[in-house]
Amino acid sequence: MLNLPDRLWHHARRSDSPQAFLLLQNALAIGILLHVPMRMQNLSALAFGEHLHFPQGPHKPALIMLKREETKTKMKLNFEISAVLADRLWVFRNDIAPQFIGRKPDTLFITPKGKVRGQAAIAIEIQKTILRFLGVKTTPHQFRHLSAKIILDRNPGAYELVRQLLGHTSQKTTANFYAGIDTLRAGRAHADLINEIRQSNLGRRRRRRTRGREE
Repeated sequence: MLNLPDRLWHHARRSDSPQAFLLLQNALAIGILLHVPMRMQNLSALAFGEHLHFPQGPHKPALIMLKREETKTKMKLNFEISAVLADRLWVFRNDIAPQFIGRKPDTLFITPKGKVRGQAAIAIEIQKTILRFLGVKTTPHQFRHLSAKIILDRNPGAYELVRQLLGHTSQKTTANFYAGIDTLRAGRAHADLINEIRQSNLGRRRRRRTRGREE
C-alpha cells in the first residue's frame, strides 16, 4: 500500500487517455490519505489555494490546511506533505490538467472535461483501484486506522501523536479506539528493549574479559 501511489503515478504517466487522467488522481488521493488520513468529505473537496498551498514553490513540501468549519470535530487542521507528493500535485495542476481541460483547475478532483467529481465517485474509484492493483478491499476511511497502526507499531502508546494526526478532540477518544490492541505492541517493544539491554551487557562483559586476557 505504501508503494501504491508511486506505482499508479508511473503507470498512468505512460498514457494521455481519460482513464490515465483519472488514475493520476487516484494516485494523488491515495498518496494524500497515506500522509494525511482525512475524512472523505475533506479529501473530495480539496481546492488549490484554499486547502492546498505551496509556500516554498515547486520541489518543496506543501501544506494541506482545513478550516474549523470544514472538519467533523470543528478543529483547524494543518498538515505538511512531502516534497515528492507536493511535486506531483504541482505537476498535475500546472502541466497535466491543462492539457485536458485547457486551464489550471481550482479543485483537485475533476473529470477529463473539467467538471468537479463527486465524493461518492471518488471513493468508489479509490476502492476499485486498490482492489485492482493490490487485490485488497479497502475503503478510504480505513486509511485512518492504517495510519494509527503504523504509528503505534513503531511507537506503542503514542496516542497523542495519533490524536493530532486524526484530528480527535480528545486523547481518550483515540485511546478508546486503539488501546485494546496496543498491549501486544507494548509487550513487543518491551521485549526488544530487554534484548537490547542484554546484548549491551554481554558486549561489555566480552570487552572486559578480552582486556583481562590481554593484561
